[in-house]
Amino acid sequence: MFALHETTRRIVCRAAFVALCVAPTLAVGAWIGERHWPGRKGRIAHELGLRAGMHVKLDEWRTPRPGLVRSSGMVVSDPRTALAFVEVDGVEVRTSNSTRLFSIERATIECEQLELLATRTYAWLTNLPSQDQEIRVGTLELKAGAARFVLNNVQGCLQRDSMGRLQARLSGFSIGGKSTDPPAVRLTLAPSTEKANASPQLTLEVSTAMPARALAAVAPGFGNFGKTAAFVGSVRWTLDAPAIRGSMSGRIEQVDLAGLRPEGSPHELRGLATISLDELRWNGERIERLAGSIAGGRAQVSNSLVEAMDKILRCPRPADGLASAVDPSIIELDAIGMRFQLDDHGLTLEGNCKTATGTSGGCMLVSGGRPLVMQPPFQGIPVGALVQMLSAPPPAWMPATREAVEMAERLPLPNSTVVR
Repeated sequence: MFALHETTRRIVCRAAFVALCVAPTLAVGAWIGERHWPGRKGRIAHELGLRAGMHVKLDEWRTPRPGLVRSSGMVVSDPRTALAFVEVDGVEVRTSNSTRLFSIERATIECEQLELLATRTYAWLTNLPSQDQEIRVGTLELKAGAARFVLNNVQGCLQRDSMGRLQARLSGFSIGGKSTDPPAVRLTLAPSTEKANASPQLTLEVSTAMPARALAAVAPGFGNFGKTAAFVGSVRWTLDAPAIRGSMSGRIEQVDLAGLRPEGSPHELRGLATISLDELRWNGERIERLAGSIAGGRAQVSNSLVEAMDKILRCPRPADGLASAVDPSIIELDAIGMRFQLDDHGLTLEGNCKTATGTSGGCMLVSGGRPLVMQPPFQGIPVGALVQMLSAPPPAWMPATREAVEMAERLPLPNSTVVR
């Protein structure tokens, strides 16, 4: 049998000792030391915050074994305002060669910063390794002021297409629902299909009424519909763009009519109604197209608003209406019903209130059992007329064009003169 030289035997033994004893011991010691070294939790939180562009606070961070991370909770907030975006309880991350699984016991999202949170989360997800990601959340709570919307058994997955672009699907169920019920909410992230805009798109489909205020950070005007307003429908908006571009369709129930008046308006409008949206399309804070209908029962409107509709929009007023016993300047309404369309061609109104004869006949407001306001005799009313109707009369009016508005924004403007 071939015998190794003594020097060779010593080299082999020493190499084996280093490879099989010293190296594993040092690796295990370094692994233990790195995980128990003071300040590790703060360093990890700082690293996570840098990746997401947010401030992260960890309750704890444990690694029981390779490929498994656990934390009892974390808070993600805006580094500039310290306003909390997300609060999470019970986090577990399992990583394998092809999949990473995020398991969360409970998560709470503050919807006032929903648009910023979605943008930052997308930026963080794009920096993750190119592997499939799975998400499971036991309970997800959406907070919008005092309103709450809770989902159960939220599940989703994130993948990349052949071009390396992120795709995601997420769904959640109503608490107390049946196992056969469809998801209450579906959220989809997909690459843009528009040639002029490469920003990814988020699509939110809601089949169970959720607080309308939860969408106030995304859709213009949704923060003014009142505490009881609830939305059912579909919302789509872009991410990673200078201004949010989006569209939606659906229904908003229990809308506070007072929220439809612009700030500083001299008119009064009280009551609840339902708004059905055929399409709402916007770019930033500017509405590009609004089409749908509004219907409501008993409500109140100021006589000044009815007069403005008659004088400015040319809406016929066949009767004086039933005055309130408390305030003669307020008219009691039996019903509200109209279809509307607002775009760059102007405003079109169509009465949809049924009168005593059982037909609408172009009636938009009913008071005392009789038509109070009828639809205007023409379409495409200039947007400036709508602004003039809703606003307090100023010393002078200006053209209702984008050029005039952009010029006026750079000039000193007077406050409105409120006349009731």
